[in-house]
Amino acid sequence: KSEMLATLLERRSDFNYCSSLGQTLQPFVRKEDLDQIVVMADSIEREMTDDDEDRATQGFVTGASEALAEVELTAIAAALLPDRKGQSCPRARVRIVIACIQDRHTTEALSLAADLLLTGFREAATSIYFIAKFAREECTLSWASFNEQHVSRLVELLGDTINESWGLQALKSLCNARQDLAPVVAGCATKAKGLRRAALFHALGTDHDASVFSALNDFATMEPAEREREPAFLLKHMELNWTGREDLFLRLLRLRNTRLAWCLLESVTRDPIESQIGTLDIGDITWWLDWLADPNDPKAQWWFQDRLSSLFARKLIPQTQNSFLAEFNRKDSKYRDVLAEVYKLASNAANRRLCNI
Repeated sequence: KSEMLATLLERRSDFNYCSSLGQTLQPFVRKEDLDQIVVMADSIEREMTDDDEDRATQGFVTGASEALAEVELTAIAAALLPDRKGQSCPRARVRIVIACIQDRHTTEALSLAADLLLTGFREAATSIYFIAKFAREECTLSWASFNEQHVSRLVELLGDTINESWGLQALKSLCNARQDLAPVVAGCATKAKGLRRAALFHALGTDHDASVFSALNDFATMEPAEREREPAFLLKHMELNWTGREDLFLRLLRLRNTRLAWCLLESVTRDPIESQIGTLDIGDITWWLDWLADPNDPKAQWWFQDRLSSLFARKLIPQTQNSFLAEFNRKDSKYRDVLAEVYKLASNAANRRLCNI
């Protein structure tokens, strides 16, 4: 067992190996093995970066947390975390703890995540959301350990455009569980602007949808330079019903910002689309085809193409769908390749939906 645990360190960049080994070792790992895991974690502390998904070390963190799945959380925290407040928390150790609590949907895990959030580890926001989202109905979570400091920290994470945390999802869960903290969030919302304002009102629940869409309308009128600094990733985490607001949806798309569009389309095409947005009249198709063919920012472009293709396949008016078909059949069309790609992506999306049924 000790030799196999050691290979987690040796092959720390191999996520699949470490994850599989960790799961295999679960029945055999005990709290007595924590000392070895602590030593291994400390040995790679200098390799840890701000990126919690850094491939160089993510395998080790995942494998270690998987191996500890049957060890009591109290023992894990006691071994890996400082026993006095004010002491620094090594990243490798904390990330193992965060990975451990993410799948333990208990008050103990939630309280530990709350502590780690205030210690400065943004990854704890993901754990808070996962614990709240996936806890069993019979499990009554206590949110008593949360206060205004936690709200402030989660609000702060909404502006982190580099790491793109799950702060909004965690904040929504907190507002839902602790209505007494909702006024604090509302106060922050009234002072914010742009996408942060929209996100904060969204965290307060569907009763505030009018304020969310008003903020999005204001965002659409911002100067391009100001809009470019906005945390577009927040749109991925807003489950909005666009029915009756299709004009605003298309206005945001017509800003022709590929990354912004990808984020906007993400939640709409990820969830059942039929109840989220009505039929769309997008006008001249050549404008859209030129954008779909744009080679800039390949990663964002692929996701944008995939999500927009899925949307167009299901939500365009018949006349527009016929226009796309006619353009593809036109002998000298310069858009035939991009239309073929759109069709392929839309077909793949349809197959994914069938698999999820």
